[in-house]
Amino acid sequence: MSKLKAQVSDAFLASVDGAIRGDMAAPPVAMTGNVSIGSPTMTPAIPPVDPGIKVGMAVAGTDVPPGTVVVAIDPGGANLTMSQNATATHGPDTYAFGQAELFFGLKMGLFTNNPSLSNNTVLSDLTQAGYPGYALAALTVKPVRKDANGNYIEDYGSAHFQPTSTDPTPLAVLGYFVQASVGGADALLYTEFFDSPVNLVLATDAVDVSFDGMVSNAFVWGGLCALC
Repeated sequence: MSKLKAQVSDAFLASVDGAIRGDMAAPPVAMTGNVSIGSPTMTPAIPPVDPGIKVGMAVAGTDVPPGTVVVAIDPGGANLTMSQNATATHGPDTYAFGQAELFFGLKMGLFTNNPSLSNNTVLSDLTQAGYPGYALAALTVKPVRKDANGNYIEDYGSAHFQPTSTDPTPLAVLGYFVQASVGGADALLYTEFFDSPVNLVLATDAVDVSFDGMVSNAFVWGGLCALC
């Protein structure tokens, strides 16, 4: 089976890194700050940046786009950098910081072509299934858990795929992929070939795909390491 990670932004890695390192266990924080249109910088009304704010925390408040997380904090606490630019100049006002969702708009789909997979593979390299009724299936991010060996496991549930009627021009499904909204754009996160092709031709044909993510306690991925 071929597996990959592609087009994962710094903001995505920062949010995952914060969760794995336990920063997201910190209680929510409120800070009065200022933002400027077109800029990712937030300046505290009374410096420094609240010490309870961690890289990877979600940011919510006036003129901050949904899904924004903290990607950097000035060492001196003069300001922090958000994953998205402010939509208007505003402040001082109170902004809320808390646990971030690791993925936004997480969805699973099926592909029928045979791409050469690498870390540079993108969504456009995949030919999605085209049987009647095909659609991307939304996945639900569940709380991170640890197994007996100290590995971090993320359960994303399962997706059900089934034609609504007979496909007049069937193509075998070779694998599945997972995409999410990263930095405001759809990005390919993971792709895997099935052990053997799956035929979804009749309305009685179906396949269910379960997806779990794991960060090994001995493997560094995108700056993550469970024991670091």
